[in-house]
Amino acid sequence: MKKHMIITAAIIATGLGAGISSSALAASGLNNKGVAEIKAQQSAKLTIIDAIKVATATQKGTASEVSFDNEKGLPAYEVTVVSADGSEHEVKIDAMSGDVLKIGAVNDGDGEEHEGDEDRD
Repeated sequence: MKKHMIITAAIIATGLGAGISSSALAASGLNNKGVAEIKAQQSAKLTIIDAIKVATATQKGTASEVSFDNEKGLPAYEVTVVSADGSEHEVKIDAMSGDVLKIGAVNDGDGEEHEGDEDRD
């Protein structure tokens, strides 16, 4: 009986927490896009550590930066990987499946795509 009550209390607390966090997000002054991105990040199945592991297994090197974004409406991580030769590559990873969406050299500010950019869509 005691175990059943604890589980029920945990379920109720979780439900209240979800409701409170949604209310808090709405009250924080974030626009709909910001709230949607936070909810997408919360629903991601892949952790940031998992994303780094996928990125560095795909593009050999060291992760130097990680960000979260909605890639075409889907949650995705963008991991910048620095190779041994110093070149930087951006690896986009689907945060739900772990699939690599895109690999490309980091833009050096000239606005042009660089040789080796790959889109895996």
